[in-house]
Amino acid sequence: MYKIVISPVLLRSHFVIQKLREKTNAYLDEGCVVKFSEKPFAVVVLTLLMKRAHDIEFARHIVFCDSTSSCDADQHSITFFLTPCPAGAVPLGIVITKGQTDESYYSGFTLFKNTLSEAVGSHAFGHQGYPDIFLTDNCSAEIKALKMVWPKSENQLCKFHVLQAVWRWLCDSKNGISSDIRQALMYSFQDILYRFEYCILKIQKRSLKIR
Repeated sequence: MYKIVISPVLLRSHFVIQKLREKTNAYLDEGCVVKFSEKPFAVVVLTLLMKRAHDIEFARHIVFCDSTSSCDADQHSITFFLTPCPAGAVPLGIVITKGQTDESYYSGFTLFKNTLSEAVGSHAFGHQGYPDIFLTDNCSAEIKALKMVWPKSENQLCKFHVLQAVWRWLCDSKNGISSDIRQALMYSFQDILYRFEYCILKIQKRSLKIR
């Protein structure tokens, strides 16, 4: 007799899909849209607030794309799409993917785009269908997928993640940066990032190169 062993990961994934199927109509009754795909795994969540937020003017100009990785034992990633408004950041949608690969992000973002087409139609991203700019961290897979799904949008790194990436680079031993000067270099880079006067910018860049 053969013993069939099913991976706990497959069991959990099957359970999630089963529950989503059972709850789909209940979500719709509350005005929420929940869409999913199985292979590769992806889930999109659109609440009433999120659907209304696509009418905000800022949604056509700038959208923050922020992912949180390794959210559970199965390494799922949650990506929040947000846009600014006078009250703060407002969510435009949530995408859950299996990991942070090119394929998983592309599948999740494509599902999100298709869901928006069904749920809000021409209202998506401030009635433009895409934002002018996506602000992200330096995840290459995420940036690549965004460019493939919304090719007319520009991708930029937000200041927080730029500074985070620079500090990590300075602290990485393979780059040979002495711990005695890391903080000074970081301060110089911050000056460059935040200064707008062209002449001062040139001086700061020259100073950074000398160090």
